[in-house]
Amino acid sequence: MKRPQTSCERARDAVINAPPGVYVPTCDCQGEYTPEQHWGSTGSSWCVTRTGQKIPGTETPPGTAPIKCACRYTLIH
Repeated sequence: MKRPQTSCERARDAVINAPPGVYVPTCDCQGEYTPEQHWGSTGSSWCVTRTGQKIPGTETPPGTAPIKCACRYTLIH
């Protein structure tokens, strides 16, 4: 049985056939946003929340050291 697509997978698949240079989200093997996102055509990277929202102050411009984001998200119950 196939699981439903996650929001990351839907966002990624929506731009799969888009023109070159479009930002394509990266998803992990479970379909969640990876903590670190990259925009290949601009060279920018940034950290995101579990829902894919950019975390303010984490964007790095092209030519700077790669950003280090949290490996896993903390779940609050």
